[in-house]
Amino acid sequence: MQRSLDFFLPRTGPNSWVSFYGGEPTLEWDLIEKAVRYLHDTDARRSDMRFHVTTNASLLDERKIDFLTQHRGELTASLDGPAGVHDRMRRFQKGKGTFARVMKSLILMR
Repeated sequence: MQRSLDFFLPRTGPNSWVSFYGGEPTLEWDLIEKAVRYLHDTDARRSDMRFHVTTNASLLDERKIDFLTQHRGELTASLDGPAGVHDRMRRFQKGKGTFARVMKSLILMR
C-alpha cells in the first residue's frame, strides 16, 4: 500500500482522489484507515487528498462511518432495488439477503 501511494502521490494534482473498490473493501477496513492516514501524514501538501469507498454497505458500522466523516471520505453503496430484487443477487455467505443490513447502514450514515 505504501509503495503504491508513494508512486501515486508525486503524479497527482490538487483535485486527485484515492478510491477503494472491488470485491468488498470494508473487509480490509484497517488497511483503508492506514492508507488514508499515510496519505495525509506523509506529505502536508496532500492533507487535502480525498478518498472514496465503493461498498455493498453490509459491513458498515459507526467506527467506519465516523472515520469517513472525520477524514472527508465519500461512499458509494450498492443497493439494487427493493428487498426482493436486492436480495436475489446480494447475499451473505450463509445465503441470507443483505437488504435489511444495508438499509440499517444507510440509516446509520444519515
